[in-house]
Amino acid sequence: MARVKLTERMIGRLEAPDPSGNKAFYWDTEQRGLGLVISGTTATKSWVVQSDAGGKTKRIAFANASLVSLAEARQRARRMLLDMHDGVDPRAGRARAPTLRQTLDAYLQTNRSLSERSRAGYRTFVGSYLKKWLDRPLREITREDVERRHTEIAVEVAERGRGSGGATANAAMRGLRVLYNFALERDASMPANPVRLRRQWFAIPRRTRSVINGDLPVFYRAVKELENPVARDYLLLLLSPGFGEPKRRA
Repeated sequence: MARVKLTERMIGRLEAPDPSGNKAFYWDTEQRGLGLVISGTTATKSWVVQSDAGGKTKRIAFANASLVSLAEARQRARRMLLDMHDGVDPRAGRARAPTLRQTLDAYLQTNRSLSERSRAGYRTFVGSYLKKWLDRPLREITREDVERRHTEIAVEVAERGRGSGGATANAAMRGLRVLYNFALERDASMPANPVRLRRQWFAIPRRTRSVINGDLPVFYRAVKELENPVARDYLLLLLSPGFGEPKRRA
């Protein structure tokens, strides 16, 4: 069992399955108790934690290394090792904790008044841009994870030539913030909402383009679907014939 300082580059170079045909373990020197196991029969690389608490050695595999980064694995390992030291099986807590996917499904099912457009937005921004987190327990998503992924989304969208990506990144994290608050309402023991970007939100230029006559039907339907009744009624009032025109003297 090798002890090395794991790096993303090193992990990418390790062969899987291991040429020996046996499982190979690499234990991280930076985070004690965290290991990477290379399968001897498949292409799988997995994260494991090992603790010697209570005079017994306990080892638990907790994630596929292709889905969870080294930085995330170290964070999760610290939390799991603390649980194991306290005599708590981290797998039991993880099984009870709702995942991001389960929270998204529950939110959409509970809020039946949401328009189809809003539902599609949640599925796009959360289901697509936070896809790697869908089967991750919601309580394990950290503030550092949010800040890093927020930046990554903007870069990914910009590289595809779809603008700066800032608006998309903001929308994905606002969706996550709503879902986390929904979960907090159901379980007060959840950690604080990790979406606390504050100054990290991307500045989005205000739109100044006018709606031309040919686009009015589409604009009207979009306004009718707004969830905020105050904003919806205000815009409908502005669209009313004669609103804002100066009164004519008799």
